[in-house]
Amino acid sequence: MSNKIQLRVHVEKLNKDLDRIEQFTRTAAERGLEGADLTFVYDAALVKAWVVFEKFMLTCLVAAINHDSSTISERSGVDFPAHLKMSVCEYLVTGGGYFNFNGFGGLVGTAKDYLPDEHWLPRTLQRKEKDKGKGKDKSVYAPKIELFAALRNFAAHESPQSQARARELTGRERLKSAGVWLKGDNQFEAITSTVRQLANELELAAVRA
Repeated sequence: MSNKIQLRVHVEKLNKDLDRIEQFTRTAAERGLEGADLTFVYDAALVKAWVVFEKFMLTCLVAAINHDSSTISERSGVDFPAHLKMSVCEYLVTGGGYFNFNGFGGLVGTAKDYLPDEHWLPRTLQRKEKDKGKGKDKSVYAPKIELFAALRNFAAHESPQSQARARELTGRERLKSAGVWLKGDNQFEAITSTVRQLANELELAAVRA
């Protein structure tokens, strides 16, 4: 199909966008920003990184429908044409509005609203691996993406609820801002690294489907 979305292009864009955001934080530190000023930089970087991630996940969902409309036909019970343009696929997902989801569970749930459970997108999101220390399966992506979502909400809203969730997931009972956590011990890069890994795995899964 001539209009088939190539996820590789979008993975490359995600990586370039994250590179620029990470460089932004490094440049701020190199120019002597510290304390609350550097905290604000990391708050802003986190919100921007979430936008990049959110856009990529929308593209993945649109691509899944674009590659094979039978997936949404199966889930919805509506017999869609075999080939749907990207704009049509996006409208089916967003209804002309904006795309968002509530944490990792919300992302998986949104994917399953449109795709069968065994489809490459929800299957990859939920991939598990053996926890060598405990001898049982653990989610590969849920912990870091859930932390990402919680810190983003805290940085964007600064509500008591978002603060409580961020404190819970970081284990920092006196955490005053997301940026404070992110600027220490490469915490921000640990999140963006997970996003990059997920993006690469999703692209590979789409190619193999």
